[in-house]
Amino acid sequence: MLAPVWKRQWRDHPLRRRVDILEAWALLALAAVLSLGAPTAGAYAARSAYAHDLVVATDQESSRRQVPAVVVRRSPPADISVGETGRGDTVRALVRWTAPEGTPARGVAQVPAGLERGERTHVWLDSRGRVTEPPLSHEQIVAGAVAIGAYTTAAGVGAAAAAGLTVRRVAGRRRMAEWEREWQWVGPSWRRHDA
Repeated sequence: MLAPVWKRQWRDHPLRRRVDILEAWALLALAAVLSLGAPTAGAYAARSAYAHDLVVATDQESSRRQVPAVVVRRSPPADISVGETGRGDTVRALVRWTAPEGTPARGVAQVPAGLERGERTHVWLDSRGRVTEPPLSHEQIVAGAVAIGAYTTAAGVGAAAAAGLTVRRVAGRRRMAEWEREWQWVGPSWRRHDA
């Protein structure tokens, strides 16, 4: 149904109005935005997010360090409901380690699930010696960039689709108003011929 309507808007015929031409050009522009603009914006957003996260990861790698630690209390088993989220094999547990100045330190950190008391593991510390998350991995950076690119592309497609619907609605209202005005002018003379 759209193809015949589209062709009709471009061809010269007695029912074509100026609004039909404007609608056709607006929909053509929106199609260009939809096919070129949205993917380009998504790619740019993904590239920007990737570059930003690389800088963040480099900063994290320079300000964080991994130290050996010992589990103070047995760590709980893995939560099977977490499963595929990537955090199912680690749990929070109390650990101890030796600070750089040689003093003992304790804290709660993410450790592999099921470690017994006294088993060794590693924890990440920030520049102040507090337990923190490990630096962003390359896989996390790529996943974040892909997600941001996909969301940006989807937002562009949604905006273009909403704009297209708005153009169609406004053009339809304008077209109906023009037809109504013309019918008010032509209608009375037509009725006289029927009588």
